[in-house]
Amino acid sequence: MEEVIAGSIAPRRFNMLLLGVFAALALALAAVGIYGVISYTVAQRTHEIGIRWRSARGPVMCAGWSSGKACGSCS
Repeated sequence: MEEVIAGSIAPRRFNMLLLGVFAALALALAAVGIYGVISYTVAQRTHEIGIRWRSARGPVMCAGWSSGKACGSCS
């Protein structure tokens, strides 16, 4: 009886495993993409970030400013 039940749910189990693998791959690609965009933005504004770091803003404000610029939410 257990063999019949295991055989009947085997395709569903395989489909769920495949879906999980593709979901993990999509999550990894999204993380790499976000890292790339933020890295590119920070690399383009390294000089400006250095000036802001030395001025009245501290390192915490610069980190928030650079991530906001990468996301396009700050001007």
